Amino acid sequence: PDAWLQHGALTPDGNCYLMAASDGCVAGVDLRSGKEILRAQVHDKKVNTVSCSAASAGTSGSLLFCTASLDRSVKLWDSRYLKQKASPKPVWEHACSRSVNSAFFNTAGDRIISVHQANHLSLFQAVRSKAGAVQPDVKVRHDNQTGRYLAVFRAVFDPKTPYAFVVGSMSKPRQVEVYSAHLPGEEKAKKARITRIMSLQDPEWMASVQSRNCFHSHHDI
Repeated sequence: PDAWLQHGALTPDGNCYLMAASDGCVAGVDLRSGKEILRAQVHDKKVNTVSCSAASAGTSGSLLFCTASLDRSVKLWDSRYLKQKASPKPVWEHACSRSVNSAFFNTAGDRIISVHQANHLSLFQAVRSKAGAVQPDVKVRHDNQTGRYLAVFRAVFDPKTPYAFVVGSMSKPRQVEVYSAHLPGEEKAKKARITRIMSLQDPEWMASVQSRNCFHSHHDI
């Protein structure tokens, strides 16, 4: 009753819905039965986003998901360890110097892209061999200061590819940016990297900051 719904996400199979709240909690509901399947205090402050992985956590019925929070952290969770625990521990977590606007899985579930108020984008390889406190595999500088009157930026992967993502921009002329987030071994990448590959702009049609963007599920739109 004292919190609001900040963000929500369907599981890849469409059967469950995860909800992130302003009090630091995440709750999950089975849409088939209407029953709550999990509820846990995962952050000290507002959970800005929650995102589910298509990769199995290893046990039937379990969920692997990541969260980004106002408490300056990104965390990866396994739902098996959230049940009946007052203080659940994440699989891994990353502490930042400022608030984290968003953290989203790609469709394959093998990487996470996050947007930080400390003016950078961070790429995490979401493998379960990581544990405890972690650092991003790579991060790049990106101006994320949208100010108090605009929605904060969120970087969102293209569902048709494991590496392309779109994010808003503070640059002028106003534009939307597409990046490529590669991991070692992909397209001759020797190490993780984030590269801007496209800037979409047209002053006649785009005169303002585009905070929220997403790709079409199957068209190049």
